[in-house]
Amino acid sequence: MIRKIINLAPSFFAFILSCIYLLPSIKVGYSLYDGKIVRVGEIYPFSVSTQDNFLHISFFFEPDNLCYFILYPRSHILFEDSRKYAESPVFVKVGKFEGRADVRVNNCNFVFGDFSISSGEVRLFKNKVDIIEGVGNYRGKKVERGKGIVSGRIYELLPPPSILLPRDGDELSRFYFSFVPVDGAKKYYIELAPDRNFKFPFLFQELESARFFPQEITITAISDEYFFRLWYENSEGFSSMYSEVRKFRLPK
Repeated sequence: MIRKIINLAPSFFAFILSCIYLLPSIKVGYSLYDGKIVRVGEIYPFSVSTQDNFLHISFFFEPDNLCYFILYPRSHILFEDSRKYAESPVFVKVGKFEGRADVRVNNCNFVFGDFSISSGEVRLFKNKVDIIEGVGNYRGKKVERGKGIVSGRIYELLPPPSILLPRDGDELSRFYFSFVPVDGAKKYYIELAPDRNFKFPFLFQELESARFFPQEITITAISDEYFFRLWYENSEGFSSMYSEVRKFRLPK
């Protein structure tokens, strides 16, 4: 059953905020004063952890000069340093990460261990760095879109899973998601969001099989359209690309 409600329990507070584009966030900005850089926000190093909520962390929050992190539930990240000087991109260095996060960078030098990227999108998951968009650098080698890094090895991201149901644009009176089983897949993951770019996800679920038929998910009734995508990892710890993004509607 799908529950459409306006007033949610506290555990769903983060989802309310995400759907109105005010997801709980940390903003770290910089300015120049008397020729010196002035940091506004956190003191380094600083760490952030999530429980059952999603969290947005943005550095310098300018459209043309931005490092933007979407930290998923039950994740932890340690920022070692960040800098911004006049006429230069933002620099953000992550020292430690656990869990799941998306990093979206635009004219921003993001550094994690021996990996760096200045424009594109990176998926951090467990001990992996996956390039979703853009071109990064790992130990002096270019790492292009569709490649990942795990345990010092660069690999090709696995092919995406194929969705069976629901069809794109289906109206759902009950949640049902199924997709073609993948040989060698150990875990599947499904994500739901109110936006096609998954900038504001509200659900991330690990699955043991190629189906997801929850008895109930609570969703705020601010929209009749939502989006989902799938991906998986195999027993060797390699991840796949995302599936196509499909839209579903809720009954009016």
